[in-house]
Amino acid sequence: MRKGFTLIELLLAAVFLVFTISAILMLFANCIFLNATNRAITIATSHAQGVMEEIRDTNFSAIEANINNDYWDWDISTIESKGFSVLPGETIDTSKIGTGSNLLNVIVTVSWQGHSQRSESISLETLLAEL
Repeated sequence: MRKGFTLIELLLAAVFLVFTISAILMLFANCIFLNATNRAITIATSHAQGVMEEIRDTNFSAIEANINNDYWDWDISTIESKGFSVLPGETIDTSKIGTGSNLLNVIVTVSWQGHSQRSESISLETLLAEL
């Protein structure tokens, strides 16, 4: 009786090994891509929260005027000067919806260039009240 593998068995094992390794490599590449995307979202959220904190520390009567005068609309150089790490093509835009005598709805939107130069953005919204 002869011992060993036939050529077909070896080819099937090699094909199975190639498919398994390629699947693992694709999973690894997707994990790297998702990690970079999640990192950018975390950084953008942090920047939006930083702007929200500056708004919160501002006198209520000055918030609306500052938003109208683009005080919290930041470009890359302003973001860097605040000590934040900058995302590619990042901008921060602050806007308000409606005005009330003692209520203000504020939206901070962070936009940047994501993977493959695709535009990405995240927005935080809060309702501020004068006490």
